Amino acid sequence: MRRILLVIDEFNELVGLETLFRRLGFDVLSLGREATVQEAILGFPPDLIIATGRGRQVDGLTLASRLKFHGARPRVIVLLPQEALSGGFRSDVIDAIIETPFEPRTALKAVCRLLQLPPEPILEKYSKL
Repeated sequence: MRRILLVIDEFNELVGLETLFRRLGFDVLSLGREATVQEAILGFPPDLIIATGRGRQVDGLTLASRLKFHGARPRVIVLLPQEALSGGFRSDVIDAIIETPFEPRTALKAVCRLLQLPPEPILEKYSKL
């Protein structure tokens, strides 16, 4: 299955997303700080990165532009609260934004779209959890 790197500094969101994606069969690596991302990518090349947009330990909006990859660049999703959605973002480094607190079905649809997976089987599996 696909590899997802979570870089989220809000513990409940991190655990919630990690549990959700693991139960659906994704390979997941979770980090709570931005400082460890570059090293983690070397051992766990992700297909998708989901990061906190503007947090205490993680700034996903700048993290996405600073990442260096030795292969293909993974897709990047940033988690932002409603009040921060009005600000602009660089569409050349960020592929999608998910509003927090996130709704699992919306998050799964965005992940499926970016990873080019059919959403129906994953959403059906989610509804059975």
